[in-house]
Amino acid sequence: MNNHKYGVENLLSILSENNFVYSVNDSFECADVQGYAYYIGSFITLFKKNNSNSLSALSIEETSNEHLFQILNMVLDYIGFPIFIGDSVDKVYTILGKPYHTNTIMYDDRLLYLISEDYWVSIGVNNKKVLSIDILFDCEIIDNVRKIMDDS
Repeated sequence: MNNHKYGVENLLSILSENNFVYSVNDSFECADVQGYAYYIGSFITLFKKNNSNSLSALSIEETSNEHLFQILNMVLDYIGFPIFIGDSVDKVYTILGKPYHTNTIMYDDRLLYLISEDYWVSIGVNNKKVLSIDILFDCEIIDNVRKIMDDS
């Protein structure tokens, strides 16, 4: 996996060049951290902290819309993440190994990986297929998420 300090503006520029439209929420909170959320449809959310140009968090959900599916793969490819929506859980285990934690939310299993202190991944799986991917690239957000998990 590549270095994960990705410029949000670069990614948004690439998306715009490919006629993908996004909206912005300039007062969004991710795990008690203030910043900006960029929505591409309702299936992709990019988050950057206030006073930062780097991608702090990314959330991607499965879609049956082919146009949005292209965007999902483009974003994951841009950040060099080797797992895509629709991949098998076996591919996840082959690449990332055994998760440090698993839980079930509604009908999906969540596989949690702490790649490094500033690289945390949660993969939603159902019927042995990847349905969602959440990636955190920020120590403060990761620490806050882990505290929330420990408290629940």
